[in-house]
Amino acid sequence: MEGARHYAIALGAGAFKPRTVGDLVRAIADAAPRAARASTAGGGRDSSAGTSTRRDVPVAIACTARDGVDEVAVACAEFGVIRTLHADQDADERRGVLAACARSARRGAFDDDDDDDEGPVHDDDARCVCVVTTDACLPSAANGEASLGFPLLVNYDVPRTKEAYARRARVALGGGGRGGGGGVVVTLIVADDETSSLWEVCGDREVETMPVDVLEEVARGWFRRANGPDA
Repeated sequence: MEGARHYAIALGAGAFKPRTVGDLVRAIADAAPRAARASTAGGGRDSSAGTSTRRDVPVAIACTARDGVDEVAVACAEFGVIRTLHADQDADERRGVLAACARSARRGAFDDDDDDDEGPVHDDDARCVCVVTTDACLPSAANGEASLGFPLLVNYDVPRTKEAYARRARVALGGGGRGGGGGVVVTLIVADDETSSLWEVCGDREVETMPVDVLEEVARGWFRRANGPDA
């Protein structure tokens, strides 16, 4: 994804992955209300009422297999709204999840019961919502499915190929970084994992260790682009 920033988090063992992804989602969940308040207090719309035109900060989490999807869903359940894309879903359920993704990317309302309410929501109600998917179940343009347009992609597993890395970023971000670059990709890498090397699949992309303030920046940028004077 052109313009995206790429970061890595190094772990000593695969057993640390569930807790780490849970910590990332919790950090976004904690940052969301602060980011919403900052965006409206800085001259954005509805600043006097402390309300935002967005409710959710959406995050895509990509895994290589269904087991990873299940691990992530359990690890993150208490910190955000979790939806999954996997091969066992029927077509109607998949369409429902993708429709929710489109709502979240468009105006920050992920839940079905938010769809009829176009009004602002209170800043303190801002949340993190996660869509967890395998490579095989990523939205496909060939099937008429749009990119997610989220500001953040977390690679729970290192993709197996350069093409898989690029596709994850393209489908997950797909315009989610508009106005502030192409979004952010964070990949968990494990010292004892010999199946894939992040450096082999990243190609010529520059990958840095993730700074502590990146997730706060993601949340602030997401609300700022929605609530600014030109939004």
